[in-house]
Amino acid sequence: MRYITDSGFLIALLDKSEQHHPWAVGVAGKMKPPFYTCEAVLTETSHLLRKSVGLQGVQYLFEFIRNGTIHLDFDAALHIDRIMELMQKYHDIPMDFADACLVVMTEQERYSACEVLTIDSDFRAYRRHSRQIIPAQLPSK
Repeated sequence: MRYITDSGFLIALLDKSEQHHPWAVGVAGKMKPPFYTCEAVLTETSHLLRKSVGLQGVQYLFEFIRNGTIHLDFDAALHIDRIMELMQKYHDIPMDFADACLVVMTEQERYSACEVLTIDSDFRAYRRHSRQIIPAQLPSK
């Protein structure tokens, strides 16, 4: 099983004041790294962490990349047509670039057995390969 992380999960993991922090820590503690993500998620996460906990939170995030806990594993340029197709399909939600990248990641053969770690309930509506539910772990409401 491969675990794909969304921005909300990473922020909850690194920001102790975030309401889902205990959930994220508990989930991460049960999983064996690496966690996989994309640069778009890294951009969102670093921006939001800097606003919430300052540069130290971003340093922790980058340390996860350095030590192999988080592995960046996506080249958006290779999938830009599919990303745009998904953003158009889910324009009413609206789907952002990072979410579209994660959905495309789940569609790759190496992620056929994956789970998205997220606090974003939109992942309940998104579908991979147009019809398949995306396996995801979300905090209970």
